[in-house]
Amino acid sequence: MQKLYRFSLWTCGITTVVLVVSLLTNQDWLSKPFAVLTAVTLALGLGAVTSLKGYQYTAWIIVAVVAGMIYPQAFMNWGTVNLRDKTLILVIIQLVMFGMGTHMSLKDFQGLATTGKGVAIGLLCHFSIMPLMGLLLITIFKFEPEIAAGIILIGSCSSGLASNVMVYLAKANLVLSVIVTAMATLVAPFLTPLLMKTFAGTLIEVKFIDMMIEIIKIVIVPIGAALLHDYLKRASTSSRNKVRIVQCYVRCMH
Repeated sequence: MQKLYRFSLWTCGITTVVLVVSLLTNQDWLSKPFAVLTAVTLALGLGAVTSLKGYQYTAWIIVAVVAGMIYPQAFMNWGTVNLRDKTLILVIIQLVMFGMGTHMSLKDFQGLATTGKGVAIGLLCHFSIMPLMGLLLITIFKFEPEIAAGIILIGSCSSGLASNVMVYLAKANLVLSVIVTAMATLVAPFLTPLLMKTFAGTLIEVKFIDMMIEIIKIVIVPIGAALLHDYLKRASTSSRNKVRIVQCYVRCMH
């Protein structure tokens, strides 16, 4: 694997030179593929440098952004499959959130007793500074309503596993970060629509209840399923039987 990383690092140097030359000479047909190739080889090449290995995660995010910006059509349709289909997007996001939930456990919430003050401050800053920064950006740069609303939405969403990765790389309080992430995820269905209604209500139509239900389906349901899975792995036989009884009761109600 190290040979692949080193080869990619050398290749990245060559593709970077080609990219710069193609940009200076306005050769779009050449600059576009080499921009993606440079991003990919850089993401792989970082693995050859011990001090930069931790940045591979960020580099692959850059690869996705570069590829999406240069070749947007490739991410809209794959053959006869419409990648913009709402049902498909919902299922994919739920799978991603379920995967995120598998890295969480009920034990993550046990630290609330000792870090309650830190969690409260973290949540307050998370759902105040971020949306206000979004509001400041759209005020300064005068974005179009749809773009401005998107920036507010990004600032109003809960943090994900990426924030914990950054905290780990910075050697900060990882336990506190995990708990804040978990709590922010749980309160997001209520606070995100509220913040969107408050800051972006004049830009686009924000349906509070509909948005809250969508976030519950996207976030709470898959993460709840993952946490239930974590609980069942450690639960006793009697506890599992109780869960089965609840499941049967819910099915009967439907």
